[in-house]
Amino acid sequence: MRAVGLSWGYFKGDVVLYFRKAERIHSRTERCRAVTTTAASVVALLVGLPGAGTNVAMAQDQTAQAPALESIIVTGSRIVRDGFEAPTPVSVLSADDLTIIATPNIADAVNRLPALQGSVTTTNAGATVSSGTGGVNQLNLRALAAVRTLVLLDGKRVVGATLAGFDNNGSTPDVNGFPGGLVSRVDVVTGGASAVYGADALAGVVNFILDKKFTGIKGDIQGGVTTYGDDENYKFSLTAGGSFSGGRGHALFFAEHTYSAGIDGDGNRPWNNPRNSRASVLNPDYAPGSGLPQYIIAKHVGVRATAGGVIVADSLNGAASPFRGIQFLEGGKQAPFTFGTKSGTFMIGGDYEQSNIWRWPTLDLEVQRTNFFTRFSYDLLDNVNAYTELSYAYTHARNESLVPNFEFGMKVFSDNAFMPEDIRSKMVAGGISSLTIGHFLAAGPRLPITLSDGSTPLDIKADNGRTQRRYVFGLEGDFGWLYTDWSWDLYYARSTTHNSTRAPDNLQSRGPTSPFDKAIDSVIDPATGAIVCRSTLTSPGNGCIPYNPFGINVNGALEYDYVTSIGTAMTVLSQDVFSVEAAGEPLETWAGPVSIAFGAEHRIEKVKGIASDDDRNRRFFAGNYIPTNAKWSVSEAFIEAVVPLAKDTDWAETLDLNAAVRGAQYSESGFSSTWKAGVTYTPQTDYTFRVTQSRDIRAPNLGDLFNAGRAGTGQIVDPFQSNLITNDVVTADVGNPNLQPEKADTTGVGIVYSPSWAPGFTASLDYYRINIKDAITIIASQDTVNGCFAGVKAFCSSIVRIGGGDGSNVTGNINYVADSPQNVLKQMTDGIDFEFGYNFPMDSIVSGWEGDMAIRGLANYVFSLDTTETDPVTGAITLIEGAGIIGAGVFGLGVGLGTPHFRWNTSFTYSLDQFSGTVTWRGKGSGVYRNDFIVCTTSCPDATAAAPTINENSIGAVHVFDAAVNYSILDDHATLYGVVQNVLNRDPPLVAANFRNGWYSGFNDADYYSRIGRMFRVGIRFNY
Repeated sequence: MRAVGLSWGYFKGDVVLYFRKAERIHSRTERCRAVTTTAASVVALLVGLPGAGTNVAMAQDQTAQAPALESIIVTGSRIVRDGFEAPTPVSVLSADDLTIIATPNIADAVNRLPALQGSVTTTNAGATVSSGTGGVNQLNLRALAAVRTLVLLDGKRVVGATLAGFDNNGSTPDVNGFPGGLVSRVDVVTGGASAVYGADALAGVVNFILDKKFTGIKGDIQGGVTTYGDDENYKFSLTAGGSFSGGRGHALFFAEHTYSAGIDGDGNRPWNNPRNSRASVLNPDYAPGSGLPQYIIAKHVGVRATAGGVIVADSLNGAASPFRGIQFLEGGKQAPFTFGTKSGTFMIGGDYEQSNIWRWPTLDLEVQRTNFFTRFSYDLLDNVNAYTELSYAYTHARNESLVPNFEFGMKVFSDNAFMPEDIRSKMVAGGISSLTIGHFLAAGPRLPITLSDGSTPLDIKADNGRTQRRYVFGLEGDFGWLYTDWSWDLYYARSTTHNSTRAPDNLQSRGPTSPFDKAIDSVIDPATGAIVCRSTLTSPGNGCIPYNPFGINVNGALEYDYVTSIGTAMTVLSQDVFSVEAAGEPLETWAGPVSIAFGAEHRIEKVKGIASDDDRNRRFFAGNYIPTNAKWSVSEAFIEAVVPLAKDTDWAETLDLNAAVRGAQYSESGFSSTWKAGVTYTPQTDYTFRVTQSRDIRAPNLGDLFNAGRAGTGQIVDPFQSNLITNDVVTADVGNPNLQPEKADTTGVGIVYSPSWAPGFTASLDYYRINIKDAITIIASQDTVNGCFAGVKAFCSSIVRIGGGDGSNVTGNINYVADSPQNVLKQMTDGIDFEFGYNFPMDSIVSGWEGDMAIRGLANYVFSLDTTETDPVTGAITLIEGAGIIGAGVFGLGVGLGTPHFRWNTSFTYSLDQFSGTVTWRGKGSGVYRNDFIVCTTSCPDATAAAPTINENSIGAVHVFDAAVNYSILDDHATLYGVVQNVLNRDPPLVAANFRNGWYSGFNDADYYSRIGRMFRVGIRFNY
């Protein structure tokens, strides 16, 4: 399609491109596909983030020069129709936006939009082992969890990245695998869109639109490094396209390779130094009536263990022990250790620097990616086009420092072969049979020991390899029927994800027969005088290798290899989609033609898995992968219509109704329906009002339904036992095939203002409210046991006791509980989105000034993000208010969601001839750990579950400034560019740690822009 005399309009991302009728707009393919337009023109005209489209002339002047106009609109709809503005808001990132930001992957650029909050990225998904999400980029709209955002590639679905269910944000596509060089723009539909696009669009849709007619060759070469000299990264990409067979065919090719070295922990940032440590702990001085807070955010916190081991107690009296406080250093050397004030497994003060574990976790993963994408299309007939797409994407992510293997209660007997003689003699004289040691096993500052897998034994690692393959075969075209033109698209798409998940250096410490427990119990063989495992005396061929627990670097690779192993699993996810769609204008009202789109789709999703014997038998410290083999399917159909109700009247320039309905039959949960109705009303040129109401759903995914169980250990109070015995039991997240889809009612009301007195300026304000019913969450192990005790038989079947029988059989202790997801929550969020764009020539401010300025601002304010849980046994209702919560992972909100109230992104771009420069200000407002905390230091009320007390409850705001410059050379065939992210090198606000999550709210917040520090990137883009 070619256009003459371009003009532009901007409606909250609904981008209107006007074309003279001198040339007919050919939209055979585009009319049928979701959210389509002329890609090359959109790139030139969008008000970009940050500040694209700076060379566009004033809208008013262009419009005055243009004759009769037609328009194509970027919408949150499958109907693209002249003169229609979508009732559902759409934010747009153009190709220029993406290149100016110059991030190594496209997801990092999209995540800057304020409506996206809490996405899973390469920098925040590294602390997980079992879920396999390390290295993924999964987008999250409205902080409602990534699984509630539908991510599409050119309007088509892509298989999920992992099996993980709702609680782990799995099952959504990994954007790392998308062909960034061919993306002409990204449309973010910030509202419920299930009726239009299908299930999972409960929070909205992120649609990556491809430039399918790209012609030429372009490439991008960039490299970067932080101001601290680490996280070295580079990117190479090449894109090519061209026609063949006299223009009947078109071919596209894209290749990309990126690498990021990552950032290890170990206190290599000023804020990550142990002396700056802050942790959330129970106040050791708290007691009811004391007037003190129950929790405290404390400085100088460590745990009661060290890298080489420290004696914490003996078998007689730990507090009065003559050995307590002896620690073991390099080579087994002894030194005193000063314990701080005890708070559970934590201590405050003392030699906290030697026992601080939060400095170790990796700040940024080592990630390398390789992507290939090809597309071929050919006109079989003048009105029938055949196309195929083939893609391959490989991502390898490695976390070098996940969490130390630790034992806080390691028992070592007096006859241990490695026991220092001075300690042994005193133990014998005092009648002390054993010592208890706190130990970070195989931990220390980069030990010079190499294991059989080539790694160094600092701690548990996570190694994720992910291969995505995708094949699309389709036919599209147009035909005449019922006195109008129809467009259609018929395709089959298959995509697969092969996940290879490894957990190197994983301690085998499950029970007295584990390699570790046998290895630390070593003695002198009375027959030979050699050091052997005690178990070897009775079983000479058991292969046990003695392990020295006293000191750093006192064991070699052979000993480490014996007590640790590699947890391994392979999971294969597949998705098959059969789809047909058509669109046309068969009717006409007094206000114009009625547009209709309809279609049907059948989708099959499968998972197959394998895991090591040690994983399946839950022998590891972490991981314990359980293979899952299952499938489900859905058949659905939809129809959408746009009905013009008024045009060019005294009271309305335009009034349009948009409605859609979709029905879906799921193999597991049966039939579900969704619908949408919206109205746009333009009383005059300056104003457009829009209202939309929809019913949306999220269907439970493979992980929710069929997960075979990711195991761990925990403590359970058994109410069936008269003495309420607390048991150490194995717990596992297990899928529930009886789940029903989540349902949401979504309301949107907005206004778009494009004043005629200020050409080039457009602003919009939209209110949204999403109310979710039957939301899915995991039922905790203790709640499952309590439910069984209360008589709910469904809970009893999830409990296994020693000696057999379910949870209600009290003849044996509990040794296994399956934690299953249930439809037991209600969640609601509401807020406002604000967006404006203003393009103007500098001489409109000061006569004689050259160049153009583009300003764009986006902001999101969340009024509420509430989670309401109804106890399935007692019926008690618990409300968790999540708006304003930043450190949600610190104190454990349970099933609750959390998000800051306010996020923003504002950019200023100046362009003159070959030069352009952009400054971006982005950030988030301050927040709290929990909204129900009572802050006090003295005279505190007694804490309750509904009103806990704490000494402080605030987390600072984040303000980050970025800068980018671009300079065109070689007649605009090449552009040199440089980007500085976090120009001022702002440190993140310190978020207190807890035992589970380490620094910085568990690394689970993608919004902490300043964690890495100042990043420099330079590169060159070329095109021919």
